[in-house]
Order: sequence, then C-alpha cells, then structure tokens
Amino acid sequence: MKIKKSIRKRIVIGFASLALLVALIFSLFNFLLIYVIEDSFIDGILKEEATRIEQAYNQNQVFPKLSRDYFQLFTDFESLPREIKKILKEEPERIEVPGEQGRHYHLYRSTSEPKFILVAEVSEILVVRPIREAIIIVLAIFSALMMLLSVFLGYWLANQTIRPLSALSQLVGDSTPESLPKAFSRQFQEDEVGVLARALESAISEIQDYIEREKNFSRDASHELRTPITAILGASEILLESNLSEKDRGVVSRINRAAKQMAMTVNSLLTLARAEISNEEKTVIKVLPIVERIVIDNANLLEGKPVEVELEILESQSLECDEGVLSILLSNLVANAFQYTSAGIVKIVCKDNQIEISDSGSGIDGEIVDTVTENLVKGKNSKGFGIGLSIVKRICEYQKLKLEIVTDANGTRVKIRF
Repeated sequence: MKIKKSIRKRIVIGFASLALLVALIFSLFNFLLIYVIEDSFIDGILKEEATRIEQAYNQNQVFPKLSRDYFQLFTDFESLPREIKKILKEEPERIEVPGEQGRHYHLYRSTSEPKFILVAEVSEILVVRPIREAIIIVLAIFSALMMLLSVFLGYWLANQTIRPLSALSQLVGDSTPESLPKAFSRQFQEDEVGVLARALESAISEIQDYIEREKNFSRDASHELRTPITAILGASEILLESNLSEKDRGVVSRINRAAKQMAMTVNSLLTLARAEISNEEKTVIKVLPIVERIVIDNANLLEGKPVEVELEILESQSLECDEGVLSILLSNLVANAFQYTSAGIVKIVCKDNQIEISDSGSGIDGEIVDTVTENLVKGKNSKGFGIGLSIVKRICEYQKLKLEIVTDANGTRVKIRF
C-alpha cells in the first residue's frame, strides 16, 4: 500500500519547521539585542559626559572642555548641524539621528540649567553596523545548522515513536481475508498503539467469525435449496412426459421453467456470495431467448393492465456474461417495470453492448431516488421488500457493469452497459 504522506515525514517536517521558527526568533532577538546593547552603551557615555558638564558648569559657570573628540556641545537648537535640525523638526523627541555620508548621531538634552544639547557623532566607534552583514550570515548559518540538527533528531525520534505503529500497519496491510492475523496484540506495549492493536485484534476476530458463518450459510443453503429444486425439476420433467391435458401441461411447463430459473438464480446468488464469478466463467449467450422467458414468467404482473411490451432485440444479438447473472438482473428489472406500470409501454432494448429497460410508469419516489439501490429502500406503493435493485447494484459492481437509472414523472429508464 502506497502512503502519500507518512507520519514519520510529518514528524520530521514538524520538527524542522519548529526548529527553523525558534532559530529565526532567536537570531532576530540576538540581532536586536546587540543593537540595544550598543545604543545603551553610547547613551551611558553621553549621560556620564552630560553629568560631568553640569557639575563643572555649576562650579565655574563655564562649560568645560569635552572629554572626547566625537562630542559636540550646543546651547540652542539653531546652532545644531543642518542634517540634525531637519530630522528634529519632524521628530523633536528623537535621540538617535542618522546623518549624511555615513555619519550617525546620538543626542542628549539637558533638563535643568544650564540648557544644552550634547551631540555624539559615533560612526567611528560603532561596532554592530559595520559588521551587520557578517552577523546576519552567522545567524543564518546558525539557523540552518539548527534546522539540520532538528531534521536528524526528528527522523530519529519519528523512527523510535512510530516503529510499533509501522509494525502494526505492516501486519494489517499484509493481511488477506484468507489469512487474517491472530493473537498479535501481545507483541505491543501497554500504550496507545497497544490499545489500537487489541481493538484491531478483536475486530479481526469478529470478522473471522462472520466469514466462517457466511461460509457455513453458503454451504448449507447450497445443499438445502438445491435438493428440493432438483426434486421439483425431476418431477416436472416426468410429468411433462406423461399424458397431460393441454391446460395441465401448460401449468407443469411453467413449474418446470420456474424451477430452472430458480436453480440458476440460487446458483448465481450463492456463487456471488462466495465471490467466485470470474471472467473465465462468462460465455457469449443469446439475449432474446432469456428476455422472452423472463417476460413470460412475469406476465402475471400485467394482468388487467393496458400495457404493451416491446422488444427491440435481434435474434443474433448476444452478450458476454454469465447466464444466471443476466437472468437475475433482467428478472428484477422487468418485474419492477411490469409492477409499477399501470398503463402504457414497457420497452426492452438491446444494442451497442447494453440493455435498456424503460417504462411509462409514475417514476421513482423523489425522496428515495438517490438511495433506491440501497438495501431495504422502497417506495410508498411498493409491494416488494426493497432488495431487488440492491441485488442489481451489487451484481453490477462486482461484475464491473455500468448501471444507470434515470427517472421522472413520465417513467423510469434503467440501462446496463456490459
């Protein structure tokens, strides 16, 4: 059995996705943290210098000499460099300002006397920005390594996790109706897979019992039904050879035909139940004699009805099919057409390797039209058991025949393509 997307693959993909997400978040956090640390360090130097300036001014009433070359002191806004003023006019509270030609400024504004603005042009002492691309490459390599490691760990963990599930899947997948596994749940531990194994073992045990019952039923039914049918056939054939009146001979002939039909039907149904109908058993059979016999056998359903039966079947037309199967299909469909047509025409057509049975009845009830081929589904006015079309559907599915049912208020058309 081909698995399009295994649990192992999903676990590995999940691990890799989670690892990649964590690595990206971790890398982004570290990248931002480096910037924050650098900016905090520069802001700390600015505050330290500003404190020194305030203390010196309060003592001498004169601004002291700045301690670092990249510091500049301005006593009013207008004296600031043009590139800084341009940005501060739009964002007055900004303390970090990018300049032209790679310059970068940090600002400190005093809040008490003396009023001044301390500016640090820090492009020469920046550490992060010059190596930003290298940091990104390192973090990308780190993320890739994390993902590769997670794929390896995920694959290893997936193998360890699903090994018992794979064993159970292989065990069930290799099973056939003829060789169902027994007592296999003991090899699995007391975990979720073990619970599943025990549930499957119980279900398989019930299936084995069911199969055994079906085999016994098919065998017993084959014996119990065929014996009386054979007796009826033998008795009717003996009666046909005796001196009977025309009326009695007609009755016995009908009994004989019904017994033969019953024998074929029972044989086909039992064979179908045992799943033994194969292409090798199909033969080329004439369609017209079978249709004529079925029409005669169901003629009593048309008694007292103004219904015409039209056959558009040539004597030479034949189909490759098992005769019993064809009889079952046509018997059910013809009986339905006869039963539910109160007036008009029932037409049976055979052409282009298909049989079509149409009637001018009232059609199938709208509320069951989608489920009419399901078992025990029948209309309000039905006198049957609701299994005829179900048998037809099952036989068509097993024999790979195409069944098509079209119905409306003007009647029903059933088509079977061989």
